[in-house]
Order: sequence, then C-alpha cells, then structure tokens
Amino acid sequence: MFDETTGAPKMPKGTVGHRWQSKQGQWNLELKDGLDDSPIAPLLSFIENSDEILQVEFEDFSNDNAMNKRGVPVKYIETAEGKVAVTTTFDLMMGHFGVNRDLGGEYANSYDESEQTYTPAWQEKFTGISKKIVINFARQFADTAEKTDGKCTVIIGAGINHWYHNNLIYRGPITALMLCGCVGKNGGGLAHYVGQEKLAPIAPWKAVSSAADWGASARMQNAPSWHYIHSDQWRYEGPFSKYSALKGDNEWTEGHACQHH
Repeated sequence: MFDETTGAPKMPKGTVGHRWQSKQGQWNLELKDGLDDSPIAPLLSFIENSDEILQVEFEDFSNDNAMNKRGVPVKYIETAEGKVAVTTTFDLMMGHFGVNRDLGGEYANSYDESEQTYTPAWQEKFTGISKKIVINFARQFADTAEKTDGKCTVIIGAGINHWYHNNLIYRGPITALMLCGCVGKNGGGLAHYVGQEKLAPIAPWKAVSSAADWGASARMQNAPSWHYIHSDQWRYEGPFSKYSALKGDNEWTEGHACQHH
C-alpha cells in the first residue's frame, strides 16, 4: 500500500508474509505498518500527486487482441534493482476500463463511442442491451448505494454458474459493489447461492476460497474438466493462443485449449 500520510509504501500487518515469520499470531489484516504498528492511510489514486503519466498498453480481446495505450499516473520508488514505476490498483483499473481522466491516450470521450472498450455503446453489440438502459441502471444502482450507505445486493448463482469461465462474469457485479461501497455492509454485497463453479483458473480461485495461503485447502474434485472432455465441449474451441494473451512459443502458449484445461 502507498501511505497518504507519509507519502511512502507500507506493508500492512496480516499479509501472507506474516504467515511464515517466526513470530506467531499476526495473521489479522490491519491497517497498521508491519514494522512499527504505525497507522496506514491507503492512497486510492496518484492522479493528484504523480511523478509522471505513463502510457500503458491494455489489450482489447474483442478486437483481435488490439492494444490501447492509455495514460496512468505513477510514482517512482527505489528498489535493490533500481528505480521502478508503481501505481495503484484503482488507477490501473480506471485505465483498463477506459475512464477518461484527462491523462492522455486512447480513452473514450463519451458514453456514445462504440469502438473504445467498456462504454455503454460498446457493450451493445455483445449484449443487445441498449446503452440507455445500461446508463440508467448504473446511475440508479450507484444512487441507491450512496443514499443507503451501501445497501445494494447482487443475487447471483446458478444462472451463470452453469457456464464455463463464470469467474470472469462474477467480476462485473463484484467490481460494481466495490466501487459503490457495498461490500461488508448489512444489506449489501454479493449473495452467491448454489455453486457449480466451472472455472478454468482453479489454482488462484481455490487459494482464495479455501484460504490455501494459511494451510492445506479442502479436497476438491475437478468434475468440470471431466464433463468438458467427455461431453465433447472441447471440440467447439480452438488453439489456446486464440483465447490467451500469453506471449512466446512454449508449452504454456501452444496447443489446443483443452490441453490447458
């Protein structure tokens, strides 16, 4: 984290490193510095006090993996390997979503632009939902969250959990809930029900869902892969490189999609 008070990076207590240190019992995540217990005030964005605006490439998977260069505010810190540029998760997210904050680059100038990613007009060609409906719904959702102190709930589950890559679908409502301050609020948050998570990147998902960074995780059966292969769903997919942004010629980038499942 970057501390707003001191203007320096800080490591909060209770992160993964504390799991393996010699001193026991510091596994509660707190906004306190891991070295001296001083309070941390996390800085959300560097937009007001950046060292430089860098043009960062963001891949557009809907447009033959085209790259969009967009300005992102950064600060420079000294490391053992020299000076490196860092930014906040929020700033990177705003760049990825194409939110124009006058930082230069290939940002959309209005909701009506259909060629830039993530605008209401852009999503029409994929969802068939009018941009006016999307704009109205988003404003009502955010307005409700503001007036009720985050009491907006998304009920989600079997409807999309019967589809592969639903973990990506989940990120849409999760992001909206986070940005509107609805997480951890009574009457707010994500209401997940049923199950059947047919997701491909099981390793990171399992680490989070089962707290695998703290100890042995629950035993799981990879049933989705069995159905994926034996129901011939793999026949409808192509080379792994068609779906992945990984570069290079090696075992992690080549072959059919089912070889990486």
